[in-house]
Amino acid sequence: MQRFMLCTAAGLLMLSVTFPCPAQPTTAPAKDKPAASPPAPGGASTGVAQPAVPRETNAVPPSKPGLSPDAPDQLHQETKTASPESLTGIYDSAKQVVEAFNAGKAKEVSEQFLPEGEWVDELGTVYQGRSAIEGVLTKYFEKYPGAQIGLEIESVQVIGPVAIEEGIRTMTVAEDSQAVIQYVAILAKTDSGWKYASVKDTAREMLMTAHAALEPLGWLVGEWVNEGTEARVKINYQWSEDENFLLGDYVVETNGEVVMKSTHRIGWDPLHGQIRSWLFDSDGGIGEGIWTPLGDSWHIHSSAILPDGRTGSAIITWSPHNDFNRFSMKGTDRLIGGEQDDDFELDVVRRPPTAGRAEAAPPLKP
Repeated sequence: MQRFMLCTAAGLLMLSVTFPCPAQPTTAPAKDKPAASPPAPGGASTGVAQPAVPRETNAVPPSKPGLSPDAPDQLHQETKTASPESLTGIYDSAKQVVEAFNAGKAKEVSEQFLPEGEWVDELGTVYQGRSAIEGVLTKYFEKYPGAQIGLEIESVQVIGPVAIEEGIRTMTVAEDSQAVIQYVAILAKTDSGWKYASVKDTAREMLMTAHAALEPLGWLVGEWVNEGTEARVKINYQWSEDENFLLGDYVVETNGEVVMKSTHRIGWDPLHGQIRSWLFDSDGGIGEGIWTPLGDSWHIHSSAILPDGRTGSAIITWSPHNDFNRFSMKGTDRLIGGEQDDDFELDVVRRPPTAGRAEAAPPLKP
């Protein structure tokens, strides 16, 4: 039973029997990084940055902004209603748009449209004519220098001098700030090549990055210690090197001796759209949890396997205080080996910096 008392004293530790949980967080401002989704070039406050640009020519979205060099061949194979010459011309137009956009050249992008061409964003705002398109893109590039796009042309249908193109545009403003939009474009064949008569954006999809999903828990970064129990639990959370995980180390001491160590990894599950965590104890116990945000608190539904093969489960609630330098932890519905265990509640505080020890990173408010 001593093990479980240590676990409850550690609390945060999620030692085998108490911890991890689900959550479906919303994006929060990242430290020194832009928000997860850029606003639309048209000035719409809700949404994804999406300038009037047609999409790319490959069946799989490019890993980097731009167009796949194999795109024309792929379209030749997949599209039976257009000649290779027409498809190559359409691809060249898309390529010019991408290159001009990624170079921040609003005028060159607008010149790929017919003089009376239009771009309709996903909110229904219409930018009619080259000057309007150039104007909205100029403002966008001023606000988001270095913005990049990648295009994936999914289908092309050519009817005489007119072509209908459908695809996906990926907009990247920062490393962890990306948006994906669907578009339909109508092109007209002119003496100077294929030009866009209309580009209409429809439904958009936001891509949640692992770092952005974990930002609401960014306040955990730093050193912590529990209060008011016989066992002393030292806790340290840091971002992983790639900043896609929060990594925690726990050291449990009694009477000045280390009796337990644990490592904790918190990550984002993109398949189920929730935060998950994994705990590994020095004695071989393992735990797993799913996190759910409820108001200002986090509920962690945990399950664990103890070194002797028994299982455990619990619901742990973490409630940070307003200054994010203290949080309370409450454990309920604790089952160990099929038997009910007592609830617990304790406080954990941020350790102040001391001489010879680097100051912990300031808390990040979700």
